[in-house]
Amino acid sequence: MCPFESYYPIARAIEQLFFPYVEIVFHDVKQGKIVAIFNSFSGRNPGDSSLLDQSENWNKEVEEWGLYEKTGLDGCKIRSISAPLINEQGELFGLMCFNLDLAHFQHIYQGLSLFLEKVTINTQPKMLFQNDWQERVHRCVHQFLTDSGLVLERLTRAEKQNLVIHLKKSGAFEAKGGADYVAQVLKISRATVYNYLKELKG
Repeated sequence: MCPFESYYPIARAIEQLFFPYVEIVFHDVKQGKIVAIFNSFSGRNPGDSSLLDQSENWNKEVEEWGLYEKTGLDGCKIRSISAPLINEQGELFGLMCFNLDLAHFQHIYQGLSLFLEKVTINTQPKMLFQNDWQERVHRCVHQFLTDSGLVLERLTRAEKQNLVIHLKKSGAFEAKGGADYVAQVLKISRATVYNYLKELKG
């Protein structure tokens, strides 16, 4: 059995999960040849030269390379990482290289940058937001989560209770329907909100 074949199921799984953005290439270090390639977008094929420096002393130091970048056929950046393949004798016999095509992500990033950075944002119109207590609830919740390093969907019971207390102190319950809206935002029942407040009084 070819020593590379045991790694092919991993390559196929990664190929399907990240298709069409990741190319997986198996290099035979001793032969200096490409043994197999999955989702090839570099124009290479099995049997092609690996174009590796044969003067190199190939060993486990490959692990220290970390992430590195290459240039694709269309000039796009490719982010890569190589995993050493070691046999039972502790010898490196091959490389399993992962190449991530950044072109698609660069286009998204550029589009988002234009959308988010090239717009003049004015202060909120006072007449629109002066009485918008729901907006104040949103800001209060966001500030609490940011300061605490928390995520709304993952709050524990104690963290939700602390957030309710924080909202209480900020005046979120002074508006009509405030408790109902806080319950909606935190995805808990109104009764739970009142229980938290009751515990606070206790």
